Amino acid sequence: MRLSHLLALAVAAGALAGAVHAQTITPLTIKDGTGDLQPLCQYKPDGTNLAGCTVQWVWNGSAWVLAPADSQGDLKTYDAGLGAGEDLTNNVQGVIAKPITGTTYSRLLDVSFGSAVTHNSKATAAQWFGAYVTNISASLAYLQLYNSTGSTSGTPVVSIPIPAGSATAPGVLEIDDRLLGQNGLNFATGLTWAISTTQSSYTAATAANFTATLTYQ
Repeated sequence: MRLSHLLALAVAAGALAGAVHAQTITPLTIKDGTGDLQPLCQYKPDGTNLAGCTVQWVWNGSAWVLAPADSQGDLKTYDAGLGAGEDLTNNVQGVIAKPITGTTYSRLLDVSFGSAVTHNSKATAAQWFGAYVTNISASLAYLQLYNSTGSTSGTPVVSIPIPAGSATAPGVLEIDDRLLGQNGLNFATGLTWAISTTQSSYTAATAANFTATLTYQ
């Protein structure tokens, strides 16, 4: 075989070896071995990040090892034990609300014991959470809510019937988060309530026939 042929084969073999080597995946140089976590995506020898990087290197106390990572290259971690109330079979976590002592998250009350049939609970933006209203008159009435700082003109936002009753068996209207949800109903301008004898507009009822307790914030 001629020398030129041997040289050509050697060049081709070298190129092939280089092409194979270029696809070898090696970790980026690690800065230290102090035991601190140093997560690093794997890199190609040319310094470009491997597309869809899903592995990292972490220090396990004695050596650098591969650890699982998400699609962004961030290290995945897992809780080795079950938390109280955790149900892995059904993927649910049991929780219970803890009451907070203080005014910041507490709901406010606006109460009338037969003394008023209209009142502005709040003159700024408010959340309405519910109401408990009693009626001792023999006639149906309506609890109305207005988005206002005191006005009861125009059409109410809501107008809900209050059943008729008597002094010994009052009619009762109860509204809570079953209707309004946990976050209540928002009134952007203000919250004004009224008790009316007509449904679509305000006509004052007789205050002595009604008690009203509204919750808001």
